[in-house]
Amino acid sequence: MELYECLSKYVGKWITPPRNESFNILAQRYILTIKNDEENYIDLRFESGNPIRLHYWRFNHVVDLIEQTHGEYIPIGSSLNPQHNDNIEGSLFKEAKDNKHRYANLRTAPFICDLIVLCGFAEYGNTVNPRTRRKVQGIRKKSY
Repeated sequence: MELYECLSKYVGKWITPPRNESFNILAQRYILTIKNDEENYIDLRFESGNPIRLHYWRFNHVVDLIEQTHGEYIPIGSSLNPQHNDNIEGSLFKEAKDNKHRYANLRTAPFICDLIVLCGFAEYGNTVNPRTRRKVQGIRKKSY
């Protein structure tokens, strides 16, 4: 099943982030409220009521990054205005700035990764941040 086809299954459903189980955290749930294939985006709304729009280019970028790691975990990251692109959040930020995409300054990597994991294309695990040598959350292509 293709990623965007899989996302259709989650429209109107509350999603508990798979990161919660994988990393023993309590990230808040969200609902996929809109999937717009004509304009290539989905909208999520968090339990807090805050919305976020995720354009398909972000999913494509993350899937490409995961493919390039050849089964190794890549750090997810989750900061606004990241200073480094050695994690998914930083790479998304750089891609948005370099290509003048709207909404460059959003923290989106954790939610994009959640949906990619839910659709069975990747899995979570711990990895090491190459700069800080700290243990961090990572994602890699699902091994079968």
